[in-house]
Amino acid sequence: MEVLNSNLFLAICISLVYFVLKMIIEKNKDLKKKFFKESILIGIVSYAVLIFRSNFVSFESSKITTIYTNEPQF
Repeated sequence: MEVLNSNLFLAICISLVYFVLKMIIEKNKDLKKKFFKESILIGIVSYAVLIFRSNFVSFESSKITTIYTNEPQF
């Protein structure tokens, strides 16, 4: 399940979805090479954005305050 959360897997999925949708929308088979190149570029850009987001943007979690009541935490 670790593979499903990886940035590379998400980038590949995004590029495959782009390629399939572009092939469905455009009926011209001569543009297949162009669509493939575009999908590779979309995959590279999406991978770079996902890496940037995971490394440089930190989502701060809210701090939970605990109240000390002198009771055990069973």
